[in-house]
Amino acid sequence: MVLQDEATHGSSGDSHAIAPLIDKVASINNELAKRRQQLYDDLRYFESKLKELDKLDPYDFTGLSTIYVRHADNIRKLLASIGDVD
Repeated sequence: MVLQDEATHGSSGDSHAIAPLIDKVASINNELAKRRQQLYDDLRYFESKLKELDKLDPYDFTGLSTIYVRHADNIRKLLASIGDVD
């Protein structure tokens, strides 16, 4: 019966081998959450700059609006590609 029990529940040695992996996965998830938050922060930054530029440079003489729109679009596409749309 002990062999069957170990086969269905794993041995205690397995849990020691899995613990570092669980920590690694948690660490990676934490890093992904930070990166996702940074993307949202960057998106808000570019969107706020676009609103300012609409008032300051409505004809986009500086070309900044074009650059900011491109950055914001790329961030939205990246967020959509990971299934994270605000």
